[in-house]
Formats: sequence, C-alpha cells, structure tokens
Amino acid sequence: MTSLIYTVSKERFGLAKKKPEKPAPIISRRQRLIKQTRKELSSVKRQYRKAKEEEKVGLQQFKKHFTRETEHPQQG
Repeated sequence: MTSLIYTVSKERFGLAKKKPEKPAPIISRRQRLIKQTRKELSSVKRQYRKAKEEEKVGLQQFKKHFTRETEHPQQG
C-alpha cells in the first residue's frame, strides 16, 4: 500500500531536488595562526603539568611567548 502511494505520488509530483552543498568556509591566515598557536599553547600546558621543577621555568617562558603571540599576532 505504501509503495503504491509512493510511486503514484512520484509520477504525479516528481522527486524533490536536493540543494547543492555549500563549500566549507575559507579560514583567514590570521585565524589559522591563532588556531595553531592555541593548539601549541595547550600542548605546552600539558607538558607543564607533567614536567619536573627544573623544566617548569622554561615552559613558563614558552607559555608567555605563545600567550603574547595569540593576543597580538604579527601583522604582515
């Protein structure tokens, strides 16, 4: 019964056309830089948690560098 209704409706009205998919938006260079820097910052945070006391000083400097870079990325 259902297939009969479907086929009759399909012949009479046709199938609905699918809308074309929109392409993915292009991310700007600045956004890519910020995303990459945030990813590196999170990896430094993970390393900091696992690090010994001697290594934490250097990782703090890395963290400051990445934080500053995220706040004010270089403009070309």
